[in-house]
Amino acid sequence: VPGKILLDATNALQADYSPRTFAHANSAAEEIARLRPEARVVKAFNSLSGHVLADPSRLHFGATVLTGFYAGDDAGAKQVVRGLVEAAGLHPLDAGPLANARHLESLGQLLIALGFGQGLGVDAGFVYLHRPSAR
Repeated sequence: VPGKILLDATNALQADYSPRTFAHANSAAEEIARLRPEARVVKAFNSLSGHVLADPSRLHFGATVLTGFYAGDDAGAKQVVRGLVEAAGLHPLDAGPLANARHLESLGQLLIALGFGQGLGVDAGFVYLHRPSAR
């Protein structure tokens, strides 16, 4: 894997769907990077359901497009993944360094908890809304 981009789209869960913890990292993506330091790890596509990704018409809720978050430490790898996020029809949003993958994994866990635990279903994802002028 030396120099290759490793796109982590996982949500690390235990058999009961509770979050998995790692002894040496705070996220599955960071654990992958620790185990494969030669890889260019980018976290993406984990905070929306595969059901939604499989049907591009489901990426839109009215005029609003779901956000495709991605995080990583390698700028070049992140640009490639941004292109994949855009090609999938999502609104790309750089979530920062790979250390922020833990937050993306929390979004994935929330999606699962809402969809399955509370019975809201899998036709779902997240949208990040902001007003650039409000700083």
